[in-house]
Amino acid sequence: MRLTVTDTGSGMTPELQERIFEPFFTTKPVGQGTGLGLSTVLGLIRSHGGFIRVQSAVGRGTCFELFLPALPGGKAVSAPTPGAGLQRAHGEWILLVDDEESVREVARRALESQGYRVVTAAEGGEAFRLFQQHHEEIAAVVTDMMMPGMDGPLLVENLHRLRPEIPVVGITGMSERIGIQSIEKLPLAAFLYKPFTKERLLAVLHDVLHAS
Repeated sequence: MRLTVTDTGSGMTPELQERIFEPFFTTKPVGQGTGLGLSTVLGLIRSHGGFIRVQSAVGRGTCFELFLPALPGGKAVSAPTPGAGLQRAHGEWILLVDDEESVREVARRALESQGYRVVTAAEGGEAFRLFQQHHEEIAAVVTDMMMPGMDGPLLVENLHRLRPEIPVVGITGMSERIGIQSIEKLPLAAFLYKPFTKERLLAVLHDVLHAS
């Protein structure tokens, strides 16, 4: 099976193409995100026996081709509806924190489609101020770990000082986790690795909120 993703952007030089799959590599300025996470994507594709081919030229855009082995004799199945099989939420408030707007918006729409009410923040300092104002209403927190300003680990520590019982779901890329010290000691209710599906996010949050 082949999945092709093409854009008409500025393209990449040969020197840049040689580095795009390196862990932690990004062309973004400091404090403006962590890049596309292509090392994580490559790791996932390889774990399923596939590979990635890239074609790009400056001024002509970029084309990524993702190749995955087909299942012999497999039958096509329809994609599951986000949250299918899960009991709908009852308006619980979720604090969603991520410095990448695209991630925030996709996650917010997925949560709201399942019946949650969502308040979002772009970094830990903003998130903690919102939590201080609404800590009695917020039922759970979903936060990125690598962010400018107050990062995820420090945010988690501050949240638990204010409300020790608040369930927190941490999200990060596989390669980013290596750079987060003492992550295993954080009081997280669950962990999600980017890229994750809407279904996975909803399932994890449902389990966290309904854990006895």
